[in-house]
Amino acid sequence: MAMSAEDRERAAIDIVHYLLTADYKKHPIKQSDIRKHALQRDHSRAFNSLFRVATEKLRSVYGINVVETDVGKQKVSVVTAGDSSI
Repeated sequence: MAMSAEDRERAAIDIVHYLLTADYKKHPIKQSDIRKHALQRDHSRAFNSLFRVATEKLRSVYGINVVETDVGKQKVSVVTAGDSSI
């Protein structure tokens, strides 16, 4: 079943919220955890496109870049954009 634009927006916002919360708590962020905690079961197939929307929101709204690390374990870390020496 195709997702409506409203559903896509809500799912992307849920991913943004999860990423910000997990980063604040200094928890490792895994793709599987994002799917489990931020997406409804029927939306997990659209993870890649929703994740792209969420990372763009983080970049444009908060100035935060999402950088993938440990690709084999599918971890993601949230890193602030810009000059980190401030």
